[in-house]
This record gives sequence, structure tokens and C-alpha cells, in this order.
Amino acid sequence: MKLPVIRLVGKERWDCQSCGDCCRHNIIRLDEEDLRKLRDQHWEHDAEFGNQTFLVPDARAEGRFRLAGRADGSCVFLTSERRCRIHEKFGAEAKPLTCRLFPLQLIPHEKNALLTLRRACPTAAADEGRPLAEHLPVVQRLLVHGEVTVSPGRPAAFDERSWQHATRILAAGEKMFSDERYPPVRRVVHALLFAKLLDRPKVARLKEAELAELITVLEPSVVSEAGQYFASRRPPGSLGGLLFRLTATEYVRLHPDFRPPQGMSGRGKLLRATWRMMRGRGALPPLHPTFPATTFAALEQPLGELHPSLLKPEVLRPIERYLALSAASYQYALANRSGWSILQSIRALALTFPIALYLLRWATAGREPTVADAAKIVCALDRGQGYPALAGARHRLVLSLLEYPGDLERIVTWYAR
Repeated sequence: MKLPVIRLVGKERWDCQSCGDCCRHNIIRLDEEDLRKLRDQHWEHDAEFGNQTFLVPDARAEGRFRLAGRADGSCVFLTSERRCRIHEKFGAEAKPLTCRLFPLQLIPHEKNALLTLRRACPTAAADEGRPLAEHLPVVQRLLVHGEVTVSPGRPAAFDERSWQHATRILAAGEKMFSDERYPPVRRVVHALLFAKLLDRPKVARLKEAELAELITVLEPSVVSEAGQYFASRRPPGSLGGLLFRLTATEYVRLHPDFRPPQGMSGRGKLLRATWRMMRGRGALPPLHPTFPATTFAALEQPLGELHPSLLKPEVLRPIERYLALSAASYQYALANRSGWSILQSIRALALTFPIALYLLRWATAGREPTVADAAKIVCALDRGQGYPALAGARHRLVLSLLEYPGDLERIVTWYAR
């Protein structure tokens, strides 16, 4: 059996701190082997576990089931000590494959696979722990045993004629999101302008050499064109502001500290909160239990006035790393967004930057933000990659509506003031 060549993205770090965040608000779909193991464990006879339901039908799962969750969003197997009940009783190898592999992620490329981290884990988002290379044997062992398989990746929908075309676009996007000659906000605007210039019917028909030449010309041109957005720094239009706030609301629900309100009253509370986010005036709704009270007007203030410490590089480092490493691994374009073009994926990744700054303002209103605060925001951004509301046709439509009047660039520069 020939195994794929595995490459590492960069100097990522991670170790499990038993925080239990990965056991909340995540859907764990099971394959046939996962089901066999769980049924052989005979949880129905466990006196402490009782008669709890631990499997839920799921047509999207290979084994047609997923792990059950509690009303608060936690996995049915998560204990009050934030430990996995399966792990405690039967060992790590007895857990479902998804749980054993997380937050490690293999991204299939044309002839190899790239190992990176899901930054939905707070420790991974903060780059704390052992180097990623030390976790490689775990993945290699799973590959040897056939528990993990990697098929050659498929180019994104921008151009399915060849990997060469797709890789040209992805490599250029990586360069723009990672270019340390410019601050993060400038890199994001460069990437947006690059996607705008490529998003033309004639470009999609270019041959390989022609596309390479065009990209060489476009890279310096977006740098000069970006200046106009920083000279004016205008807020988005009314529709752009509304769509931005509603998108931020979706990410709030993915924050690791979020606890969804329960019952009919809870659903009513979410509906009222969504309505207030649409209006965008007065006090922000109490959407997140740990986010302090503040106003929409306060979140529109420049960063230097609202939080001087946000201008310190270390506070925004987790967000900057998220952008750069997502681009370096091509994770943002090749994982969890089926049917998206590369250019649409570039816009989705770019939008996470102002969303992150908006949520960081909100989460730390009235106090100085910390690196830990930024890492939790990054967890929410990463979870959005597989979240239906942020990975499907509706979000593509939102991005198109923001792109047409130029609101995407204005949103980025406005919230990074």
C-alpha cells in the first residue's frame, strides 16, 4: 500500500489540555468501525451512564449515526470533569476516529497530503504545546492501519481543468495573506482585490502560461490599488452593515464559551437578538452569556480609542496566524466548503478578519483584551468552516452581495481602524 507523502504547514504547536471544548457544539458522525466499537462497549448496561441515548440517526454519516448531544450542546459522553467517558473506561483507541484525530487535519493536495491543525481547539489557536511534527506518528499509524485514507484532492470550482491552474491561484492567495511586509489588514485587502481582478470570465479561459503571467502582473497592482481604501476608510453601506452583523451573529454562536438558551423562551430570545442585530442601533443584545453589555456605536469606534492594547502585535497574533496558516495549507479552500470556487473562499477567509476584530471588541468591552480572548475568537472562526450557515449557498450569496458594491474592502478597513 502506497501512503501519501505528508508535509507540514509551518511551526504549529498543540497539546491537549482537557478543556472539553471539542466535546461541545460539534457533530461527531460515525463510520461502521466506530459503531462496532461503541456497541461492543455495551453502554446500555453501564450503571452510571444509565439509560441515556448515545446514538442519533444521521443520513450524512457513513455509519448512518452520530453521537448524541445534551440540551446544552455537550457530547453525551462528556463528564462533569470535562473528560471523555469512553476514554476513561476503555482508553483513547476506543473513541470514534474523529475524536482521536482532532485537531489534526490532513488536507489532500494533488500528489500529497498536508498536515495542519484545526484551530477550533483553543490550545491550537494559541500555538501552545508540542510542535506539530511530534504528532505526525499518530497520523502515520492511522494511515498504515487503514483507519484514515487520503484520496487525491480536487481543484476548487474556479478551474477544474488542472491542478496547475488551481495551485497558481492558491499560491498567490497564500503569499498575500502571509506577506509580512504589510500589516494583516493590508494583506486582507490585497487578497480581496486580487480575487476581484481574477473574477472575470476571460481569466477562467486562460492557459497555464497566460495565467501565470497575469498573476505576476496583478500582484504589484493590488498593492497600489489598495491605498484608496485606506485613504478614505468609509463604513459599509446599510445592506453591507446588516449582512456583516448577521454574519457576526453566526460566529458568536460558535464561540467556545457560548451556551445556547434552552426551550421555547430560548428560541424567542435568539429571534429577538437577531432582530436587534439587524437594526444595529442602541444596545447589543445579550446574545452571548459572557459578552459584556455594550452598544453598537461603541463597536464602531477605532481600535486605538476602544482598546489601545489591540494595537499590540501579540494580542492579534492568533488571528494573524489563523489567516496565514489557513492560506498556507489551502484549508480554507479545499476543506469543508464543497462547491465553492477558490475566489469565493478567498473572500470568505478575508471576511473572518473584520469579524474577529468586531467580536474581540464585543467580548472585551470595558476591559483590556488578552491573547486568550483572541484565541477563543479564532476557535469560532475555525468552526465556521464546517458550519452549514457559513459554508453553504447562503453564505456565498452574502459574499456576492458584499462584493458587488465594494463593501467587503470597506468592512475590512473600517473595522481595523
